[in-house]
Amino acid sequence: MDTDNSPIIKKTTKLGTWFFLSLLLLSFYYLAYRYPFKINSSSTSPTYSDTPLILQVGKYIIFSGIFYLALISTLRLKARPLISKVRMIELVGYVYIFLMSIVGTVLGSSDYMMQTGMFFCLLIFPYFIELRVDYRRIKKVIYCFIYLAVISELVQVMLFKLFDRLPALGYYNSTNVRFGSLWDDPNGFAIIIAFLLSFIWLTENNNVIKLVLSISLIITLLLTLSFTGIVSVGAAIIIGTLLTHISQKKFSAFFKTWAIILLLGIVLVAVYIFIIKDSAFFNQFMREKQGSISAHINYANQFSLKDIFKAVSLQPAGKYSESGFINILINFGAIYFVLYFLTGIITVLRFLKLIRIYEGNNHVNLYYSGLFFVIAYMIGMLNIPYDVVFPVNLIYVLCILLTFFKPGISPRVINPYKR
Repeated sequence: MDTDNSPIIKKTTKLGTWFFLSLLLLSFYYLAYRYPFKINSSSTSPTYSDTPLILQVGKYIIFSGIFYLALISTLRLKARPLISKVRMIELVGYVYIFLMSIVGTVLGSSDYMMQTGMFFCLLIFPYFIELRVDYRRIKKVIYCFIYLAVISELVQVMLFKLFDRLPALGYYNSTNVRFGSLWDDPNGFAIIIAFLLSFIWLTENNNVIKLVLSISLIITLLLTLSFTGIVSVGAAIIIGTLLTHISQKKFSAFFKTWAIILLLGIVLVAVYIFIIKDSAFFNQFMREKQGSISAHINYANQFSLKDIFKAVSLQPAGKYSESGFINILINFGAIYFVLYFLTGIITVLRFLKLIRIYEGNNHVNLYYSGLFFVIAYMIGMLNIPYDVVFPVNLIYVLCILLTFFKPGISPRVINPYKR
């Protein structure tokens, strides 16, 4: 049996940490060029230019480089884990999602379909080697991102208020000025708040810092003006909390959580009725949002039952609707949709199991963060195609990968993957 100080454990920890952190840094910071250089899309912003081709493909070049180096290093280690039949079935699903996205790209002559499943190729690594990861280094990187994201948001709001400097999704003389922090992407950044908020709540011991960062992230979430993001994050926190209570059989905490939810619901309804509903700002904002709301409804109405029964689609239509799940059904068929949906369900169940097993360990907070993010992602997919929104789609796969990585702890602790 390997010990924590054995050469193979050191090598797999070093490789796993480098691999995961490289992809995490790519996710967190690649889009940082958008706001300072006013690069995104001229069709959605009056003050921005279109993204040059080199920047569009740059993230995939970097990703491919990381993947290649990690694969070569993994094969050299020759430390393959024992694979159960259940996990082999999962691998078939991951490979299907990846390969069909490539097929869809070829058939549709568009990279739109590739974005849905490209990053699932990362999930072959747990079947080559039992990688470990240094959670302390991951936490430092996440903390750094949180601080930079909050500072970036503050700078953008100040520049807008003082100099009318618009973000990517902002319009002059409009209430619809949406801030997306470092990514300059309101919908995308809104969904990652589910991960960051839970990380702060469960990791930070200083109550003052925890309160300040939590309030800052909530304000950042609200400033995205993303209804889907706000609802998804709120629902993910509620559902994730209830699921962990049920998983750990903490029924007293479960009912207390429901009581808090009910109280907050009453407060929010009262605030809406007596303060928000009749405000001039809110009414103007809703008028300006009407076009987007109508587009979501119209796309959903065009979706028919025959699309559900098409097992495999060989005529990908590209972006068909504003719903990620509808797009998947149209572009890839029912088999792909079921497998994609199951990846989220299985990942949630695996996070709950890991939380139950490792409760009390200092790395378990990352499992909570991953749990809340995956739930928010799956809810958000109902109304936004997050499967093609970089880096949200990559972070989703990283969360799946996180459930396979071994923590840097003694092997005497129960192995969650032992069948």
